[in-house]
Amino acid sequence: MLATIDRYLSLPDEERLLFRLGRRGGALHSLDDLSNPLLRARLERAYPDLKAEAGGNIEDLITELGDRYI
Repeated sequence: MLATIDRYLSLPDEERLLFRLGRRGGALHSLDDLSNPLLRARLERAYPDLKAEAGGNIEDLITELGDRYI
């Protein structure tokens, strides 16, 4: 479990943000999914639109997605 946490923390900020967005949005289930070219391309295409929808603050969107899940 600690290896997974270390792996996540070693990602660049943009990668961590993309993973969190994909995870909270239900597109990703593990860090390995971020390496899937189809899933990654889908997230990268959706990111600018989602960021614009969130008024430039993607953190708020990620929080909202998390709140919906709970």
